[in-house]
Amino acid sequence: MTINSTSQPINITFPLPSDQLLHLIQFNVYRAFISIKRTINTISLDPTTCPVFGPCLDDTTRYPPNPNIPSSLAPTALQLSQYHFPWINIMPFARFRDNLIRREGRFDNFELWRDMVGDLMSYTAAPWQRGTPFSFSTSATEPEESQGLMLEDYIDTDELTAGRNGLIIWGEPHDMHSWEATPGFLTKWSWAVEGCEELVEIGNRWRTRRGAEPMRLSRRH
Repeated sequence: MTINSTSQPINITFPLPSDQLLHLIQFNVYRAFISIKRTINTISLDPTTCPVFGPCLDDTTRYPPNPNIPSSLAPTALQLSQYHFPWINIMPFARFRDNLIRREGRFDNFELWRDMVGDLMSYTAAPWQRGTPFSFSTSATEPEESQGLMLEDYIDTDELTAGRNGLIIWGEPHDMHSWEATPGFLTKWSWAVEGCEELVEIGNRWRTRRGAEPMRLSRRH
């Protein structure tokens, strides 16, 4: 495909190379998160900071839920009762959000963000975002030990997901059925997606559409 610009034509060959495809996937996820923040009336405190993970005011944690907020984004009891970083509220899976809140201060936020949006996080890395867990609450209870969500071991050969620990967005950001989690993401962040078996089911629908091998929950789960 050729794109004509004011300078000279730009030739783009499909399918995209693996590295370009990854950047496109992560950029779409980034845009989806911004869309969700607008949906839940999240207001950025500083226009020069990251519009997704930067400091902000979040109506959903301070006022009664807006009845127009999609059910997938409606705040849980834990969101309404425990202080936490507002970026957690943009995840369209309630159990995922609660798991993040329970572990807040005990995992590397920046590493999780990088897995989801890649190098788009390079320009928003405050010191507390790199390698040092950070939490709003100093009284969070220690979560019970668990194995998390466990997948059967297999070699992922799908070109969209193999070797990647991230998410893919295919439709409306607020709709949980628009999201696909890679096997690598579900394995690496198994504690965060504990109880989110629907992520496996939804992911398999997208994988089946393109002829990829479906994921399977471990029998030990």
